Amino acid sequence: MGMVVFLKGEPMQPIWAARAARCKRRSRTNLAMLCLLGLIQIGCNSSRYGVRYEQRLPDLKRIAVMPGSIEVSSLHSGGVQESRPDLVGTARDRALDCVLTELIHRQVDTIRLDQPISAPVGNDSNARRVALVHAVANAIRVHHYQIGNQEVFDYSAGDASRVAIGSQDADAVLWVYMTAVVPTEGREALKATAIVVGVLTGIHIRVNTCGAVVTLLLVDARTGDVLWFNQLAAERDIRDGKSVEKLFHEVSRYLMKPRK
Repeated sequence: MGMVVFLKGEPMQPIWAARAARCKRRSRTNLAMLCLLGLIQIGCNSSRYGVRYEQRLPDLKRIAVMPGSIEVSSLHSGGVQESRPDLVGTARDRALDCVLTELIHRQVDTIRLDQPISAPVGNDSNARRVALVHAVANAIRVHHYQIGNQEVFDYSAGDASRVAIGSQDADAVLWVYMTAVVPTEGREALKATAIVVGVLTGIHIRVNTCGAVVTLLLVDARTGDVLWFNQLAAERDIRDGKSVEKLFHEVSRYLMKPRK
């Protein structure tokens, strides 16, 4: 019988669970910081396609749009991040509105789903479904952008998209992800100081203040096949509506268009 080890001073949980929780917190912080520093150019607006994308494209007449994950943090002058749940609702609304506008311009009927599916009481099956969608998105990000560049993939996200739309009639679900960083007044002041120092001394110090990573994942509602994916990082302030519009216009440039 295996032994379960607990960390001193931590809540009573297996050591692997505690480590996993810490890694998850670090990964979110690191992703936002990398975005802010401009060190990731994942995707560079270069779409990836499922093996059945071109076959299914003519049949995609109605698409449901829903948030996969929307995260916003503030960056203080010392580089410390602070979660900003007060900005998440506005960021989500702007993101979904922008994606819906892009689809409407492509003559596609749309359905807006503001919340991801939630699990019934006593049953976490839907939570596992959403986790699978997130895992697939991450797998594409890693294996087709970071350590590979193949444009065509073959992934399935299970029945999460079909469950998400419920009784509504949609051919596919477009999952929308966004991780963003916005500056505090202290961070803005630090940037201004760096500019002044650069002018006076000729030593230019770059102080980033904002950034965002957005991801779009198109999943066939009938089969669960992932049909299309794109991700883009940019130094944009998501509190500015025009900046968000430009960001999603860029990342969706090849959405619902024949593969070149």
